Parts: sequence; C-alpha cells; structure tokens
Amino acid sequence: MRRGAQGGTVHKKFLVQMIKIGRPHFLAGGFFLFTIGVMLAVLAGASFIPSRFLFGYAVMGTAHLSLSYSNNYFDLAADRQGRPTMFSGGTKLLIRHPELRTATRRFALTLIAASLALAVAFALVYRYSPLFVVFVAGGNALGWYYTAPPVRLAYRGWGEVATMFTYGFLMPGIGFLTLSPQLGPLFFLFSLPLLLYGLHFILTVELPDMEGDRRAGKKTFVVRHGRRAGMGMSAGSLALGTAYFALTPHVVSLSESIDLGVIALLSLVPLVMTLAVLVTMWRTAVAPHRLSYASMSGLIAFLLLLNLYLLLSL
Repeated sequence: MRRGAQGGTVHKKFLVQMIKIGRPHFLAGGFFLFTIGVMLAVLAGASFIPSRFLFGYAVMGTAHLSLSYSNNYFDLAADRQGRPTMFSGGTKLLIRHPELRTATRRFALTLIAASLALAVAFALVYRYSPLFVVFVAGGNALGWYYTAPPVRLAYRGWGEVATMFTYGFLMPGIGFLTLSPQLGPLFFLFSLPLLLYGLHFILTVELPDMEGDRRAGKKTFVVRHGRRAGMGMSAGSLALGTAYFALTPHVVSLSESIDLGVIALLSLVPLVMTLAVLVTMWRTAVAPHRLSYASMSGLIAFLLLLNLYLLLSL
C-alpha cells in the first residue's frame, strides 16, 4: 500500500509539473484570437456549428500548447538567465528537474502530431482543400522552429516577425477557416491590425527578459535596441492599430454589422495603458516585469472587449 501511495504521489507530481511547463494560461490569448476569426466568418455569412467550432479549436489548441513545451525544451539557455514571470522568463522547471526534458520534447511532438492528424480529419470530414492541412502544418512548423535548431527564429532576429504572423494571421485564420472553406475580405480587413497587436505582444514579453536573452544569445528587438525603444515601438504599433480602425471606414466598408469606429475606441485601452507605461519609464525606474504586466493587461482587455463587441454584432 505504501509503495502504491508513493507511486501515485510521483505520478501526480509529474502531471502537475508537466501542466506547469505548458503554461496553460497562454492558451487564453490564442483562444481569443481564434474566436475573433470564428465570429468574422459568421459575420461574413458562415453558419455557426458548435461541433465544428470545437473541432477547429482542437486543431489550433493542440498546436498552440505544443509551442510552450518546445520553447521550454529548446530555450534552456535563456531560462537559466531569466526570471520567471506570468508572461516571460520560462518556468525553470526543466532546470530544476532535468529528468522531465525528454518527456517535454516528446509531448511537444505528440501535440504537433495530434494537431496535424486533427487537421487531416477536419479536411476530410468537411471536404476542405488540402491547403487547410498545409496551413496548419505551417503554423506548427513556425511554433517549433521559433526556438528549435537549426532555424531558431528567436535567436536570429526573426522572433517578432514570426509572432506577428502567428498572432495576426495564423490563429484568427484557423478560426475563420473552421467555419468557412477559404479566407474572405473581412478576415484580411482585421488581419493587418492584428499583426500590429502581435508586435505589441512580443515586445511586451521581451521587456523583462532583456538581460537574460542577451546573455543567452537571443537577438530580440529589445536586446538590440533597449527597453525604451521596445516600448516606443510597442506604443507605435498600437497607435497604428487605432489609426487603422479609425480611418479604414473612410476607405472601405465590408460589413454593415461592424462599426470600426467603435473598435477604434476600444483600441484606446491598450494604447493609453502602454503610453502611461512609457511615460513612467522616462520619469522613474520601474521593475521591467511591472511594465510588462501593465502593458499586457491593456492588450488582454482589448482582445476581450473586441470579442464581446463582435459577439454583440452577430
């Protein structure tokens, strides 16, 4: 009985540690982006089918979760140097428990395999073009090679571009394709500003990790140009996003259900919060993780508000 109890405790600790390595709270942001794509598809004329929604998210959710495991496995050098926070710095679990490294890599690959298998099944069930599977495979490859050799995008100065593409195109794109066999004009109307918000996201994540990333050899924007430049670029991307939503209705209108002026007002939430952080940086010394929290909170609030607005527009 005692051996059985000890074995159960070991398995429980293993399970808890593996869940922590996956940093499941990061799934919330991806889910918000996925649902934005889903609601844009409905606004473009697609029918909402709950089972199809869950099937589509399973395709994307497994791919998104694999990113946390592969990053933890391949980013050990940076994790040794960084300080774990809610949004950055890794978990240090693989440093404290090296026996989990093999399981972490295998689980990342298992999740990628699951995502691809689900994508193939989805394409067969709903008679989609094989390009859907290619789309999903590209997203999985981008997540894996963000830190995995030999590509290591984050270490070669391409981490921001990869994140922007994932944030603004891949995640909402899979949401749109879940209900529609091809991407439509309404999706592309929103894709450009979401790319800008993806840039804001990655720059915010990089803020607390600057010193550790530099020692590990990462060539992030913040490492190359400093925190103030990073926050300035972040605020600039948000300002461009707000300007885009405010000015686009004067150029094109693709949906009578959506008022981009309202979304422009909602986009002021992350912009104002980030500008406040930037002003604070210039006036006084503030812990980098506090800057990151404040800036990221504004982005999360905007994504939530945008989801609620699109839901009300259906």
